[in-house]
Amino acid sequence: MIGSGVLMVYLYTLLHEGGHALVGILYGGKVNRFVLGLNAHVSISDAVYSQVGKALLNVAGLLLPLLFLIIALVVYQTKCKNALYHIFYGALWLSFSCSLLAWVIIPFMALFATPPMGDDITNFLMNTSLHPLAVSLAALLLIAGLALLAFKRGLLCKIAEIFRALFQAEFRKGKLVFLIKVIIGVALVFIVGLVGFRILAPEPVLETSFVMTVGLDTEDVKLPFEAKQSKPYSMDLTLDGQGILTDIQIYNEEGTRVYQTLAESFTHNGYGSLKLEKGQYEMVLTFLQEPQDMEAHFRIMGYDFTRDEIEALKKIYDPDTRATGYPIKFSATIK
Repeated sequence: MIGSGVLMVYLYTLLHEGGHALVGILYGGKVNRFVLGLNAHVSISDAVYSQVGKALLNVAGLLLPLLFLIIALVVYQTKCKNALYHIFYGALWLSFSCSLLAWVIIPFMALFATPPMGDDITNFLMNTSLHPLAVSLAALLLIAGLALLAFKRGLLCKIAEIFRALFQAEFRKGKLVFLIKVIIGVALVFIVGLVGFRILAPEPVLETSFVMTVGLDTEDVKLPFEAKQSKPYSMDLTLDGQGILTDIQIYNEEGTRVYQTLAESFTHNGYGSLKLEKGQYEMVLTFLQEPQDMEAHFRIMGYDFTRDEIEALKKIYDPDTRATGYPIKFSATIK
């Protein structure tokens, strides 16, 4: 059972991060880093996503594991006499199905509070504008469907049979001993889960999400934060600003720029992509609303763009949107 659990971590993260990687490659990107296990992550660069592509990127980490699970259940054989075979299948069904619970809980939370920034589910809601309850309901139906498939294939009955025999054997050794073992086992699982959560889910140094309309009188948005440790940080950024360019910069307390990107719309998910020293920082969003503003900004910032690159960037601007203002969606998580 322990071996099956450890294997599930690596198998699930392979499929989860592999789903993100496949979508990134589909949209012209390349995989720079692919890590499995408890600290699983994938870093993709140079991908250019459409609106559908962004949503697909967010949900791909769920869809590929589910597709694998469905295929595995279809080929499952109840006649196999090896108990490990059935326990492995039970762990596979339980762990992959439970991954759907986040897609039930987080959209429901979004109805009453700000969901966790940088999360695949939060980004999916932002990129699709689907009603959170519709996403929660779809996830519940998938969980029910997977449970029904596991039942129809005989997996649930086989697992119940194995554990019933195991518990009966333990129970015969002594009720008190059996009860103590159960209590200790539950306590250990709770402690390991709590410690693991604290280690693997550090507090973000910056977490924000907002939607705004950028008009001619809109000033830069400044987001101060503090890095309490000198280390590489994971940074998730999502920007959607049709018809306008946004320059995203991060400065340290000496005013030195440590990060910069310029885009109309993009998604960045990268572990260790931002190396910060301990101290105060500020993220600044500068909205470039006209080609003249853009060229002046480039000169002030010292950006080295060629004339052809500048002309290509000018094509992004949408003069029809100027009168009503440019809608901007932005989220950032650094942890």
